[in-house]
Amino acid sequence: MQPVFKRAKWLFVALLVLSTAAPLQSRPWPRNAPNAADYLVINDNRRNGDIVLVFWMASPLIPASSGTQSTRDLLDKYVILGVVHAHVNKDATFRFDNAATPEVTGFKNEQLQLLDLEAMSPAIVGSLATVKAAFSQLFGQFGKGIQWFVFANGSVNPRSNGGLAVQFENEKYTYTAPVPGCPTT
Repeated sequence: MQPVFKRAKWLFVALLVLSTAAPLQSRPWPRNAPNAADYLVINDNRRNGDIVLVFWMASPLIPASSGTQSTRDLLDKYVILGVVHAHVNKDATFRFDNAATPEVTGFKNEQLQLLDLEAMSPAIVGSLATVKAAFSQLFGQFGKGIQWFVFANGSVNPRSNGGLAVQFENEKYTYTAPVPGCPTT
């Protein structure tokens, strides 16, 4: 199976994941700012080495000019979230909580259905395996600590008016759609 993203794209996303600091709520960025990669990562630095990260893998991460419309369509069909609750020790090593599954609600306040491997298409199963391997390779211990979840998209579309809320580790993290830099549908 052909990888969903080329290594260079993952390196770019990876650098953004580790360097982005954002508040707990949606960022009020202009709609014409082509900043989907920044927007889709929420980094909650809780101090004292306690970090929560929520990453929505959505279609605006893939440039329309890249010729991968099938990948964009796949990311529109599912809500794929990576979450991690990490604790950084003084010796710069990580400890990860085995956190509970996040609760995800869509634009119409409906709870999105968590999918297990048997309910997913082979394309999404293969893509998820690629994502896990890429993050583990790129980030080592931190990448292996990220937990990935796939939900049926319900009313959520990153290119349409709406949004997404993720209840995780005693906080509610929100995204507003359309994702910045993304044309509406």
